Amino acid sequence: MTMDNHELFSTAFFKSPLMMILTEAATGKIIDANEQFTWFYGYEKAELIGKTSLELNLVPNPGQREAIVKSITETGFVKDAILQVRGKGGETRWMSASVHAVSIGDKKYFLSVMLDVDERTKAEEQIKEYKYFFNNTHDLTCIANVQGYFEALNPNWEKMLGYSKKELLEKQFLEFIHPDDIEATLQEIDKLKTGAVTINFVNRYRKKDGTYLWFDWNSTPDPVTGKLYAIARDVTEQKKADEQIKQLNAELEQKIIERTAKLAKAEMQIRNFARHLNQVLEDERAHIAREIHDDIGQQLAGIKIGFSSLKKTDGATPLKEERVNTMMRDVDVTIQSLRQIATALRPGILDSLGLIPSIEWLASEFEKKTGITCHLEVNGAEKEFEKNISTCFFRICQESLTNISKHAQAGEVKIKALQNDKEFLLEISDNGKGIATDKLENPFSMGLLGMRERANIIGANLQIISKQNAGTTVQLKTVLN
Repeated sequence: MTMDNHELFSTAFFKSPLMMILTEAATGKIIDANEQFTWFYGYEKAELIGKTSLELNLVPNPGQREAIVKSITETGFVKDAILQVRGKGGETRWMSASVHAVSIGDKKYFLSVMLDVDERTKAEEQIKEYKYFFNNTHDLTCIANVQGYFEALNPNWEKMLGYSKKELLEKQFLEFIHPDDIEATLQEIDKLKTGAVTINFVNRYRKKDGTYLWFDWNSTPDPVTGKLYAIARDVTEQKKADEQIKQLNAELEQKIIERTAKLAKAEMQIRNFARHLNQVLEDERAHIAREIHDDIGQQLAGIKIGFSSLKKTDGATPLKEERVNTMMRDVDVTIQSLRQIATALRPGILDSLGLIPSIEWLASEFEKKTGITCHLEVNGAEKEFEKNISTCFFRICQESLTNISKHAQAGEVKIKALQNDKEFLLEISDNGKGIATDKLENPFSMGLLGMRERANIIGANLQIISKQNAGTTVQLKTVLN
């Protein structure tokens, strides 16, 4: 192209809304650049003049540079080449560039004219990427219109569902959804009408053979056309696994319920047996205590009377009298021992006077035998308790005091018996060394186990609270009918 009219060229070059640069054909050095170019890419004209585009790295992609040079060499021009052009700050933008060989006088130049197509090119690249993803993903992709018909489907639809593309496009997509899932699917789609940007849901699609596949959907609407762009992943195997797990959990839960019921029944039977055994034991103790007190005690009393009569017989000597006195003292000791044994087996006071007097007697006897100060606090009028309740509270109090005397090294004991219309509380506390945690939690500690079982038999609540070197407190509480 030959330009004889220099003034016309200058006007077109400097006034054009397009970006232009002029370079020497022989050296590639930039001779001039119009204001549109310098403004758009952030250069001062002085920074461009005398330098080549390679020095400025205006086109950073070597392949694009080589293609332009080859085209100019072969044809003398480049038309609408899409390339990236680098600005002064390092940022690049897509340009549509046309390069023409021109002559001004006897000199040859290259005139580069550029149009910014960055946004369009990026959009086209995104479309290309989307189309590639749309057609090559392993999932299902589709576009559906507002009438509920498919407009585009990737090949996986035909592979997975067995329908032809034509069969899929001819029907509304709701016709392929399992009847039980249609309402839930429509409810999710309705969310888009209220401003939801994307929706996620799971439903079943019918295959051509009549079976169904589960799909996990993500769908986004086009704000202008209202079309739905959706992608779905086949989760059929996951659903089957979930159902199997759910079924196994249900079966396991049922087995646990059945086993728990059996254990509860067995526990109830054991507790009933323990209650019966405990009652039999207490009855037998009471029987033996009465036998000792009434039968053997009376026999010993008779023997004592017999010995006493010997002292009055003729021919008694001081030696014989002393022997008789010794035997009478032995009988008294034996009678006292039998009374203590009988009382330990079953205190008569528990049956005759009731629980509170029996606890008072226990406190008194404990203080006499151990020398440990024992304070008793009784609050509320005594109610006549059931035999099992009286026996349980008495025995736990007895066991607690026995443990204190053997292990606690205490100097003081407090017993509280508090009663109102609703409940009865018995509390035994000491200031001893306490019970070690491992012993307190040991399920095979027979003394503590026995106390807990007694409480369970009557449905009472037993708590044992202990701290190292801070004593132990036993609390037993029952609800009164």
